[in-house]
Amino acid sequence: MRLPRIPVFPAIFAAGFTLLGVLYAMPLLQAETIPVTQPLDLPDTPAPVSEAPLPPAHAALLRILFDANDTNLNPQEQAQLQSFAASMKAQNKRFQIVAYGGTARDISSNARRLALKRALRVHDYLITAGLSDSDMIVRALGGVHDSGPENRVDILDPK
Repeated sequence: MRLPRIPVFPAIFAAGFTLLGVLYAMPLLQAETIPVTQPLDLPDTPAPVSEAPLPPAHAALLRILFDANDTNLNPQEQAQLQSFAASMKAQNKRFQIVAYGGTARDISSNARRLALKRALRVHDYLITAGLSDSDMIVRALGGVHDSGPENRVDILDPK
């Protein structure tokens, strides 16, 4: 009685090996070890990454500046917002409140929260000054994305 002839590859598959596993293992079985004669000379500090300069700031209808980590409006800023609200009531125009907080390009949750608190502070003040909520678009961006001051709220045309 003659035994059936089984090719090598199906026998390997039957044993639980895959073709890729066998192909990857073959060079490893034949590889030589090469001794390292010199240590690698790598710099200790990474090379500085040059960031592109920030684009210029948009022209704002009104810009409110804040102290670092502060969300309170001082009397001078309240007077600016009051006169802005009076002019916007006469024009019946929509606008954006865009708030920033933190350093340039900072998108951490703390920077976005600070920006949101500032935006809502300005938003709430404008509502108490007589403007409609439907005329305002509020955006809190965190760190600045332009070359303007870091801690600010800009009121922009909604273009």
